[in-house]
Amino acid sequence: MMSPKTTTTSLLVKSALRYVQPDHLGTPREVIDPTRDLAIWRWDLKGEAFGSTAPDQDPDKDGTAFVFDMRFPGQRYDALSGLNQNYFRDYEPGTGRYVQSDPLGLTAGASTYAYVSARPLQGVDSLGLADDFYLPTEVPETPELQAVRSRLQGLANRAEATVDATCGLRCALPWIRGTLIHSEFKRLVDTTCPASDYATEISYKGGIVVRYGAEDSSRADVVYSPIDRPKVVFDLKTGLAYLTWGQFNAYGKNLPLNTPVSVIRPEGVE
Repeated sequence: MMSPKTTTTSLLVKSALRYVQPDHLGTPREVIDPTRDLAIWRWDLKGEAFGSTAPDQDPDKDGTAFVFDMRFPGQRYDALSGLNQNYFRDYEPGTGRYVQSDPLGLTAGASTYAYVSARPLQGVDSLGLADDFYLPTEVPETPELQAVRSRLQGLANRAEATVDATCGLRCALPWIRGTLIHSEFKRLVDTTCPASDYATEISYKGGIVVRYGAEDSSRADVVYSPIDRPKVVFDLKTGLAYLTWGQFNAYGKNLPLNTPVSVIRPEGVE
């Protein structure tokens, strides 16, 4: 039903602030030192998907290892056993399987030792019990929607350029910069796009439009075509942010059925 809203998470280490950058599932992929704007921990896929590759604890090559034991959502690495503790069970990255049978038995699937039905790039199992999938629907590549996306991409580029040219030192804080770009993007859409086709910051819950900020709702930055039956909704992301797994699933639950979601990311002024 879409492409994934990952959000950078803050982490305090001995009173020092660090940012954790997850992928679309919520798996940590980098830990950033905001003072130096460098990755001090990195866990790349490196051609495999089940997590058998050890993280790089010193990607900045300063001689100091940064130890961070979070792995797939709900998992914590145990150095003594070499396994990832996953609440009800332990996961073995080398085999991509659990070392214990599923406590739910066959309820969660035919293979009681498998991790997310052997689809680690599409699912999570935060408790070691049953996987949770949300498979996106591709945005149709029609001339109409290509033109809509091109128009919004141009406005996102303009919004970024305007903010970066005027916000000064405030933009050293990524969330302030992101908020300012979102505000300018909304202003540009509202003032340059026909209101009959474009709407901004529309909230959905259970497939219907709800008030802005309603509890457990999902808010789209731009909705194209009738808001009760959108042809596509757009989510603006800035900096290192992506759609999180939780936001990904929330969109699927809250948007009208089969609504595609497209991520817009500023790419500079063309």
